[in-house]
Amino acid sequence: MILISAVILLGVVGTGLPRKVFRGKENQPPAVAMDETIIPLVLGGLQLVKTVTGDEGLAQVSRLHGKDVGMEQGYIAHYGGNPNKATLWVGWAENDATAQALTDLMTSKIGPDHPIFRDFQAFTFGGRRVYAVTGQGQQHYYFRSGRAVVWVAVDSTAVQEVLHDTLKLFP
Repeated sequence: MILISAVILLGVVGTGLPRKVFRGKENQPPAVAMDETIIPLVLGGLQLVKTVTGDEGLAQVSRLHGKDVGMEQGYIAHYGGNPNKATLWVGWAENDATAQALTDLMTSKIGPDHPIFRDFQAFTFGGRRVYAVTGQGQQHYYFRSGRAVVWVAVDSTAVQEVLHDTLKLFP
C-alpha cells in the first residue's frame, strides 16, 4: 500500500514540468542563479511572474520576521497560472546554526492559538524536517536547507507539485 501511494505521488508530482540539468543536479526545474540565489522560472507548473531581489528582497524577507534576524541575502518570487498562485520566500542566514535558530523561532511562534496559521504539521522529507500550516486561504510550507530558510505559500491545486519542486531546489 505504501509503495503504491509513493508511486502515485511520484506520478502526480513528476509530470508536466519541463526539466533540465541545473548546476550539475538532475531533475530540477529550470532556474536562474545569482550567487547562491536560485530562482526557478517554473514552480509546480506555475510561471514566474515577479521577483523581489537584492537589498529590497532581503529587506522584505527580514520584515516578515519583524526584525533583523541575521539574513545576508534573500528574495521573493511570485508565480501564477490562472487562477493558481504561489509565493516563494528564501533567505540565507549567516550560517547553518542561525538558519536553524530562525526556523525554530518560526515554529515556536506558530502555535495552536496563532491568529493566522492553523493545522500545524511537521514531517520528514529527504532527511529534513518540513513544517506545514494553513492560513490566509493558502497552504504554507517552510524548512531549512543549509543556510537557507525557505517558505512557500500556495493557493492553488498545484500544492504537491509546488512543494515537490521547492524541496528539489533546496535539498
